[in-house]
Formats: sequence, structure tokens, C-alpha cells
Amino acid sequence: MATVWRLQIKPVNESEETLTSPSFMDAPLPFGIAERQMMSKPIKHALFALVLILAVWVSIANAAQSRHSDLSQTHPIPEVIRFNVSPDGYPPYIIVDDTSDKSVEGIVWDIVHLACQRLGCRLKPRRVPRKRLESLLLKDYVNVTAMAPLWMEDPDKYLFSNPLVPIREVLFFRAGDRFAFESPDDIKGKTIVTHIGYRYPAVQHLFRSGQAKRFDVPQDKDMFRYLLHGSRFDALIADNLVGRWLMEQNQWDGQFVVSDNHLSRIHYRLMVRPDMKGFIDAFNQVLSDLKDTGKIKAIIQRYL
Repeated sequence: MATVWRLQIKPVNESEETLTSPSFMDAPLPFGIAERQMMSKPIKHALFALVLILAVWVSIANAAQSRHSDLSQTHPIPEVIRFNVSPDGYPPYIIVDDTSDKSVEGIVWDIVHLACQRLGCRLKPRRVPRKRLESLLLKDYVNVTAMAPLWMEDPDKYLFSNPLVPIREVLFFRAGDRFAFESPDDIKGKTIVTHIGYRYPAVQHLFRSGQAKRFDVPQDKDMFRYLLHGSRFDALIADNLVGRWLMEQNQWDGQFVVSDNHLSRIHYRLMVRPDMKGFIDAFNQVLSDLKDTGKIKAIIQRYL
């Protein structure tokens, strides 16, 4: 008599342990599973280290954000910073687009923009000519501008931030037509192309006394054109970085040479009215953070 085998299928209870039962764990792993588990340990360690690093970064960022939030509460900061970029800018520190007031960049603009982001205020460009700057600053049409105290006749009327970037004023000559320049007195008897409205403290006494002549031009770019094509001009005064920027942008390489010695070395700062002390104090603290973390250096390198 034939034997009948009956196969009974037991339904799986989802609540029962399957892969984690002792009998399963004790069984030898098929080839490849053990190797994959061994390989996953260093991966897990690496992922844990990455998560830990990210957590530290987030903590530092939150701490910085907290400090900047505290600054906005303890220092009265305007919601909108109306920043004077001047009609033609001051490249590469401030570069304006002639077709749009909203398109502004440059070393100083980028620094102020980043600081304002951290302080929770909006940065808005305003184009103000130099001769109207002080009156419009007092009327609050603009409330912040970039300036060096030595460029002002009465700097004590205003507050200045800590230094943003250094300004190194030098002489530019036509190639092959330079004179020896070691000190400010060396421009005596010379005609120097200068920017209209600008003060040059190192040689101001020579211009006032008539021992040297200045020829004022409204734009930095035109200063180089006058010197290049005007034989009666001996040199021009400009910031070293500004001059080199213009030479590169206008393919003037080889047509000008720069003095080895500088006329003056000062620092670009923010200038505000005395009632904006809270903003300047907060800005200085953020500026210190930007310098310590290398942000300022990175911004400058983008324009060199």
C-alpha cells in the first residue's frame, strides 16, 4: 500500500523573531555575508565621524548666528543700510553696472554685504557724487559710505569702522617717461593728474603752495587716458590696486609703470553719522569674525 505524505505549511507570524533568533545567528553565514559585515564596520565608523564633524560645524554656525542675533538686539541696527557706491564706483573695491543700480560688486561691497546678512539688515546701493556726500549723509539719504579719515577735512564729525582693506597710493607714469620718486617732495615742479574732489594729505601742501600742480579729472579711467595722451602731465596719483585693475580691464599693459615707493598708505573704512554708533560697534564685531575665518582674504583674492 502506497504511503501518502502530507505537507503542512505553517503560516509565518510576523511578530516572531526570524533573522534575529539564536538558531539563525548561530548558523554559519553564507559566503559573502560575513565579509560584507566585516567591511561595513569601517564604513560605519567613517559615517559616525562625518556626522560628528557636521554636528560640530552646525554648532559653530549656530553659535555665530546666535552672537550676531544678540548684536542686533543689543546694538540698534537700521533695517536698511543705504550704502553710497558713488556714480562710477571705485573698482575693484566697488564695481557698479552702468545699466542697473542693483548690480554692484567689488571687495568692499562684498564685505559689507556679507556683514549685513549676518546682522539681519538689507544693503541698498545709492549713487552719490563726492561733493554732495556729506549733505546727503546728514539728511539720511545715505547712511553708510566707504571712506578714509585722512580724505575728510573734518573727520571728527563722523564715526569710522575698523579697517576694511589697505589703500596704497602710488604714482603711475607713462612707460619710459618716469622721474625719480622717493618722497612727496619729488613732485615739486610737476603737473600731476588727480581725481576731482579727492584729498591727498601727503602732498596737499605742495598743491596749495603752487610748488606742484594738480589737474583734476572726474573719473579714474579718464585719469589714465589724460596721462597717456597728454605730454604736459608728468604722473597721476591712484591706489595701486585701482590702477592695476584699470590697466588690466583696458589692455594698458606695458603703457604705464608704477612707482616703487608709495605716496601714502591708509585704510578704507566705513563712515557713518555719530547716531549710528550701534551699527558700527556691531559691524566691527562681525568684521573681526570675517577676518579670523579668512572670509575677507577670500573676497580680496577673487578680485586680484
